[in-house]
Amino acid sequence: MKRVQRKKSRKKRIFLTAGLLFFFLFIISETRTVKAAGSGTKGIDVSQFNGTVDWNQVKAQGIGFVMIKTGDGKDVGSTEDADPQFEANYAGAGSAGLKRGVYHVCCTTTVAGARAEAKYCLKILNGRKLEYPVAYDMELPGIFAQGKVRVTSIARAFCDEIKKAGYQPMIYASVSNLSLYYNWSKLTGIKVWAAHYGVDEPEFSGEWDMWQYSQSGKIAGAGNGNGCTDLNLSRLEVPKSIKLNKKKVILKKGNKYQIKYKLSAGSYTPKVTFKSSRKAVATVTAKGKVKAVKKGTAKITVRTHNGKKAVLTVKVK
Repeated sequence: MKRVQRKKSRKKRIFLTAGLLFFFLFIISETRTVKAAGSGTKGIDVSQFNGTVDWNQVKAQGIGFVMIKTGDGKDVGSTEDADPQFEANYAGAGSAGLKRGVYHVCCTTTVAGARAEAKYCLKILNGRKLEYPVAYDMELPGIFAQGKVRVTSIARAFCDEIKKAGYQPMIYASVSNLSLYYNWSKLTGIKVWAAHYGVDEPEFSGEWDMWQYSQSGKIAGAGNGNGCTDLNLSRLEVPKSIKLNKKKVILKKGNKYQIKYKLSAGSYTPKVTFKSSRKAVATVTAKGKVKAVKKGTAKITVRTHNGKKAVLTVKVK
């Protein structure tokens, strides 16, 4: 996500060189000890700089998805801006059973340029099936020097073209840039991929769908010899089921019980609700703490945001 390949015009080389310099300074200042990610699906992002990836080895380490680089900027009439490993990565990840999304590096400061970059991304994709979004990789500081209004318009223009082609659009940027340079009221329906390292969760006030939590992960088969790979966590997988550690509990009046549950592997729900069928018998808090009130039987329904549910039977003696 941090390296841009190919030859460019002198003007674009200056833009990218300055951008990369400031970006590396940003990374140095923000990178701390990598902490464990939370619930969701673990994934990586790859480009030519990851070399030839052993996708079966990657999957065996618990990786469920990959974001694959398509290329940089707009079509200049040659293949120099397309990532040379794109086709191999797309095919290999699919064969290994990983879910695939892509990202395309923003190299423009204009709305027209963003549309042209989206069309180039779609040209490289050539109608290929994706299970994950198409992300606009907006990280070079030269972009953000244009200000919030222009940055928002650039992001919207790229994402609109992607959506028209039938793909789910997404924006990738650091949490600081996501907070400062985007008007999210004008970017509804666009997924968010936040980069923030050395924290327990991205410090972003809005909703995020994917989190790049490390640029120095150790994934054998994808590190191009040095073992360093970008690591990500996805909240895009909704639960297929929710299971309780107990289906029935017997409590004495006044006793309490904490409901514990497990979502289907790799899934995420922003909210779980709890509801008692008989509050006079047993109550339950928003955090799943049951309290026995009086003799009888009550059922506590535990439900995810997408409607998956499980039921706990509470008998009060």
